[in-house]
Amino acid sequence: MNALIAAHAADGAPLSCEAVAKRYDSKPVLRDITLEIPRGTVLGLIGRNGAGKSTLIRILLGLQQPDSGAAYVLGEPALSLSDAAKTRLRRA
Repeated sequence: MNALIAAHAADGAPLSCEAVAKRYDSKPVLRDITLEIPRGTVLGLIGRNGAGKSTLIRILLGLQQPDSGAAYVLGEPALSLSDAAKTRLRRA
């Protein structure tokens, strides 16, 4: 985890991603997405069909692996959340 993501996780940003990209076949759906969603923030994703909204959510939740970049939940890689992190999410 880079220092930027680690600092944000310590400050309470439960969801973040850095340079996330995803392609389906030869079509790029997500390109270099970097964001953090601070605690208490409500976020809405809008866009046309096929713009990558559901793909980004699946990556942020650790349900799908990005082609490049990484997503973090509570400072941990989204694809390999510990039981402690899952418990913290249930309480949030």
